[in-house]
Amino acid sequence: MPAAVARSIRETCILGGEPYLVAPPSPDATLFAASECTGGPYTLHIGHPLSEPEPPTWEEFLESRSVDLGSKRAISNWFAEEYGYEEDSMDSLPSLEDPIDGCAYEQWLDWDYQLWESPMATAYRYLEDLPLANENLEREQALGQLRFIEGPFPGSNLTYVEAPDLPTLACLQERLKELQEGVTVKLVVV
Repeated sequence: MPAAVARSIRETCILGGEPYLVAPPSPDATLFAASECTGGPYTLHIGHPLSEPEPPTWEEFLESRSVDLGSKRAISNWFAEEYGYEEDSMDSLPSLEDPIDGCAYEQWLDWDYQLWESPMATAYRYLEDLPLANENLEREQALGQLRFIEGPFPGSNLTYVEAPDLPTLACLQERLKELQEGVTVKLVVV
């Protein structure tokens, strides 16, 4: 990052307490930085942080579990093993076009959604693959550091990236521009 940009970030974010988020010329994606209050910490999201999860259909859910959708027997066996359906109740299986519900929905929310599909997990997966670090910069010179968090406590599958403050977000925005990612960072209070 050029020294002039680093100075601007220090003056604007650290000394002034204001955001310094200069978007790329033609952004084609938004990385939301959500916080409960001004000043952080911020969780990063691809997709709006307040969007409701849209559950998959039974067809999509079963396919993600490697169930042979061309075989009624495989589908019946899966429902019998997972949810205790009896042979005589197989006619009452849900339609594959319907959204999942009940225990399957809870399982999807706790595992698939929190680990892979939520706006926070999507941002995590996107950012983890980028070369974000500047190896030439001394640790003392860094203006911020992202925290990549998977399962912050036992039993949690929550997967997210946290930026502690405005200078970190400013540096992230500048790095994304250097990498020509076409992504703009946008602050959101939730």
